[in-house]
Order: sequence, then structure tokens, then C-alpha cells
Amino acid sequence: MATSGLGTDRSMVAGGTLTASQYCAVTLETDGTVILANNQGERTFGILQDDASVTINSTAGTNGCTIRIAGITKAKAGGIIACGARCTNSATTGALETAASGDFVIGIALEYAASGDVFSMLIVQPETPFVT
Repeated sequence: MATSGLGTDRSMVAGGTLTASQYCAVTLETDGTVILANNQGERTFGILQDDASVTINSTAGTNGCTIRIAGITKAKAGGIIACGARCTNSATTGALETAASGDFVIGIALEYAASGDVFSMLIVQPETPFVT
């Protein structure tokens, strides 16, 4: 059963639509907004904790969201993930999958997950790509 624990959350502005992306990886853009991580194994900022539906500025069409940047989080699996596996983001959905050599690792799975499952993960975010 997926659980989240003590962690550090950050309120951010969504740079695009993040609805239906709860517990997926996001990246920090140069304008200070976050978007869904959409390049396999890229450096990510954290895990979206909500559905980004809080309107900050209705005229500008911006929504707020909460991002877990440290600690234990729930995460959405984009493939089979073993307990203890290093995790990275998938190519298009922001869901997490097992990291390959050269991928940036966002966390370590704390339980087994199949594709589409929500699982517990410890965010680690190293500054260098994973090497097998």
C-alpha cells in the first residue's frame, strides 16, 4: 500500500496543464513554473502532490500546485518497478520507471509496483546520472 511520509513540499505555479498527473514527476522551467517531465531520464524537480486545479490568476489562466521535493512520496508507476529500484521519469507521461544507465534518478522505490500503480518512493535527486 502506497504511503507518503515526512517530506518537504513547495507551492509552485503550473506552466501547463497538470490535471490527471498527480504523483508524476515535474521539471522546473526557467520562468519558475513546473511542467510534466516529458523526456526519458531527465533531471526532475519533484513529484506533483495534487491535481494542480487551484486557480491563482483566472485572467492569466495560471494554476497552483504542490510539489514534493524531498522525503517520502507517493509516485505513479509507468512500468514494473522492483522494491529498491532507482526510479526516473518516463518519456512522455511523467510516470516513474526503473532508471537505466545515464538517466537522472529521482528516487528509490520502497515497494513493488506494476504499471499504473501508485507506490511509495524516497526522493534522492542526485546531481549526476545513474551509472550501472
